[in-house]
Amino acid sequence: MAFEADGQNDLTVSAGTYSVTEPAVSGYTTTYNNCSNLVIPNGGEATCTITNNDQAATLIVIKVAALASVISRPQRRPLTCTTAIL
Repeated sequence: MAFEADGQNDLTVSAGTYSVTEPAVSGYTTTYNNCSNLVIPNGGEATCTITNNDQAATLIVIKVAALASVISRPQRRPLTCTTAIL
């Protein structure tokens, strides 16, 4: 079932015990709050909260200098990296 535009779905269910999960998505860590073994009596209700947090990315920059340029100009040169979210 897809979530509604507001990110919340209200469902009518029969009395019983329920657990709510969603498929894992690459790049996100999912946490559940009050989503396992929910006992819903007749006329009762419960709220399950699922949170998807994005996982931090890693960028590795390797600078390679030719040996001749290091010998002739041994000074340190600054390396600047600029990133943008696309």
